[in-house]
Amino acid sequence: MHIPKKKLKENYRIPKEASLLESDESIESSPYLISFSMYKNKFCGLENLEKGLSKNILKFLKVIGNCTDLNHCKKRTTLLKFTRIDRKNEYLKLYNSLDPEDIIYEYKPSKGKTCRVFFCTTIKNYQKIFNLVSITSNKHFETKKF
Repeated sequence: MHIPKKKLKENYRIPKEASLLESDESIESSPYLISFSMYKNKFCGLENLEKGLSKNILKFLKVIGNCTDLNHCKKRTTLLKFTRIDRKNEYLKLYNSLDPEDIIYEYKPSKGKTCRVFFCTTIKNYQKIFNLVSITSNKHFETKKF
């Protein structure tokens, strides 16, 4: 069986919509998608949040959902201050079932309050994902500033 070969024009390019692989540039310029797929319900403290903290958490998620880079967002606003959480002691519970290269960070939505938001970021299927790991209240975890 003979399959005829169609000659392509010299400057022919595959349309971007048809390509399977996206460039790193498109990943860099895309905002984070927010995911609860890694969320640890066992450590959930949403029902015990002090009044007003849920609003602060939603503001935080709104900023993250519009960010293309966490470091850039931290420089633009004082709202974003993160603490890196080491993979040891009580934090091992949070790292349970995460990939070895995942790093958890902690965000405190309000000074003097006990609420903490734990998260990690990943890239999957050419999309940046902001993974919520846990939102806790009235629990103390020792942290190491970075």
